[in-house]
Amino acid sequence: MQNLMKYSGLSLVIMSAMSLAACGGGSGSSSATGSLSLAVTDAPVDLATEVVVRFTRVELQPSEGERISIEFDEVQEVDLLSYQGEDAYWLFEDTEVPAGEYEWIRLYVERDGVADNPPASNFGTTSYVRFENGDEYRLAIPSGLQTGLKLVGGFSVDSEGVTRLVIDVNLQRALVQPKSANWSDYYFLRPALRLARMDEVGHLHGTIDTAVFTVDPDCETNGAVYLYSGHDQALVDVQDAAGPLASARVEYDGDAGQYQYRIGHLPAGGYTVALTCEAHLDDPEAADDIGFFEPATNVVIQAGAATEQDLP
Repeated sequence: MQNLMKYSGLSLVIMSAMSLAACGGGSGSSSATGSLSLAVTDAPVDLATEVVVRFTRVELQPSEGERISIEFDEVQEVDLLSYQGEDAYWLFEDTEVPAGEYEWIRLYVERDGVADNPPASNFGTTSYVRFENGDEYRLAIPSGLQTGLKLVGGFSVDSEGVTRLVIDVNLQRALVQPKSANWSDYYFLRPALRLARMDEVGHLHGTIDTAVFTVDPDCETNGAVYLYSGHDQALVDVQDAAGPLASARVEYDGDAGQYQYRIGHLPAGGYTVALTCEAHLDDPEAADDIGFFEPATNVVIQAGAATEQDLP
């Protein structure tokens, strides 16, 4: 499947990290650089038709050296639901940065600038989510806009090479409706993110046996495939610490006349795959006893390959 990749101009603001490297400095310094590209993708969320996030810049923290800010010439408006499975949206491509180890990435989003609502002025954004019934809510970041969507996880940029990273936004965990009436116009966008190298990931897809929809007709609208790291894993909800690494909604392919699922950008290794028809009951902030079709299926993902696993 051909990826839907998009890109627009950006300006790179590298603070003293690059200049220090170029000047030489101490015996441990280096002027080596590498090319970095960063994309975003997502797993879908129940009943949402659009999840539009307006990115303004990206920050990188090297293990040694000053923070690096990559600022976009224009706001990058991305409907995450348009980039599922193997598809991804490139926030920037082929940007030169210092080579070496990095500690974290932050994604910054555009503020909404609402001054008469203190919570919104601190945490609100111009991003939004729209649901099947037409309801629309602005997105807010609970941790505050000053910290952005922070992904704490090490990665490295290859010297004189090309490093292509993808951030998977797990919307089923990230998108939460606030309980307080003060936030009635908002959904929270939490930093439920996963980072991987493009050259180390594979993809998973398959069909769902039609007998499933005879057993549970609601599976057509509420069905989802959950994927857990490792073989023979316990099947638990998204709130559990051992919850799924990724998930995908069950979709109907009218051309093929089949129900199918797609999960993209998975690190190579073994996984457990299971089908539930109760994804709509899985609250990311509560422990839910949702049911699965058993037995679950073990699968192995290989880097650079698409693995087909049909679910009986």
